[in-house]
Amino acid sequence: MKKLFTLALMLVFGWNVYAQQDVATLIKKDLRSEKEQLIREYMDLTPSQEAVFWPLYNDYQAELEGIMDERIGLLQKYADNYDSMSNDMARDITTRSLDLDTQLSKVRKKYYKRFNKVLPSTSASRFYQLDKMIRVLVETGAYSEIPLME
Repeated sequence: MKKLFTLALMLVFGWNVYAQQDVATLIKKDLRSEKEQLIREYMDLTPSQEAVFWPLYNDYQAELEGIMDERIGLLQKYADNYDSMSNDMARDITTRSLDLDTQLSKVRKKYYKRFNKVLPSTSASRFYQLDKMIRVLVETGAYSEIPLME
């Protein structure tokens, strides 16, 4: 079962927490690049809008990365302890996951306001939609591979 979790983490998040750091960094960089390409394609920003959007986007991604790294660590903890999950550990994992959801929501709200100040509201909202769609697709892929707690 542990191997299945690790494989799911590798496939969905693009890196294995057991992999060498430089390999993991390269894969994460590639995934970030693919996300940026999708955003470039669908945002349809003018050059002046791009000049203000991308630095703000980079700040947003940097803040999200810490949350996502914690989430991956939490999934790894779940995988490592799946066969011997105690009630206390299940409660801890779920509570920490809910806390990460709250942190993610706060960051998204904060940056939506910032994007809305420098872009037309339709563009800020389009980015919000794209970002959410990409996140939901990644999460759906991840959670479809992870069995429920027993």
